[in-house]
Order: sequence, then structure tokens, then C-alpha cells
Amino acid sequence: MSRSNNPEVTSKKISEAIKAQYRNGQRCIDGPNNPSWKGGRILSHSAGYVRIKLAKDDPFRPMADARGYIYEHRLIVAKRLGRLLTHEETVHHDNVAKSENHYSDLMLFPNLGSHAKYHHPKTIFIRHCALCGKPKEYHPWQIQRNKSGRFFCSIRHAVIYQWDYLGGGNRAHKKLNPNSEVRE
Repeated sequence: MSRSNNPEVTSKKISEAIKAQYRNGQRCIDGPNNPSWKGGRILSHSAGYVRIKLAKDDPFRPMADARGYIYEHRLIVAKRLGRLLTHEETVHHDNVAKSENHYSDLMLFPNLGSHAKYHHPKTIFIRHCALCGKPKEYHPWQIQRNKSGRFFCSIRHAVIYQWDYLGGGNRAHKKLNPNSEVRE
């Protein structure tokens, strides 16, 4: 019987039935039951990192992306430590091949900054803030300067310096708050 002969079967009803099958998991063949399944291990990006598909009940699933994939090197370190890694923690490959994920070739860093210091130990500068004189370590991409080329320990100090020493605007903030500390 064709659909045109039966007015009860409309395209809307068919699409709702298909949506219900997807919701119930009848049409979603995920994982090893899918005919296109390749073992859940894929080579990611041009960088050569390996990603692993985790099961929904895997204890390390919170580290995975929305589709359930996780970088294999992060999974290996997390399993070895017996805990989830935070988003800030970075895993470094000691060898050049990013697809070789043996535990002895992996290093865990608490954040991206410490990982950068490991890679570029000589590119860390110590500068003194032009406003307070406090020394601070900088990576070249972290240096905050203003138009004068001076270095500052924070953006706040750069703004204060610009306002107080370079005449960076009208002094209306004095009139609004007479108790505020403004350098003369």
C-alpha cells in the first residue's frame, strides 16, 4: 500500500516514529555493533595524536569529549595515576612520534605554563614592574607593555601607569570618587 492511498500515514508521523526509534536507541548502532566500527581507535588531526572511544560507563568518561573520544596519552597517564586529569593538566610526549603512547615516554605537567617552561627554559625573562618595581617571570608572549615600552606585573598596573604618568585620559575618576587613590 502506498502512502498516498493511506491518509493516516503521513510524512510527519513517519518522521516522528523514526525520531522515537533514535531516542530509544533502536536506530543508533554505536560502538562494536556498528558495521563501520574500526575498533574505537582513530588517528586525530595532522598532529598524529591517537584518540580512543570510551564506553558510556567508563570511569574516565568525564575526561572525554561529547562524542566519547579521549586522547590516548591523557588516558594512559590518568589510568596510571588512578584519577581523572584536570583540564589544566598537560601531558607531554618525550619522543617525537605522537602515536607512540608508552607510559615511560609521557610526562605530566600541572599547567600549560610549566609545560612551556620545559620546552623553552631560556625564553623566560625576569622584568621589573615600572610602577611597583616587583620582579616577575615572563614568557615572551606574556609581557604586558604600554605605548612607552615599559613592563608591568599586571594589566592593572599598566592602566594606572598610563593614567597617571602618560595622561591617558581625563581625570574624571577623581571627581567621581574623592577617596580613591590616585597618584599625583
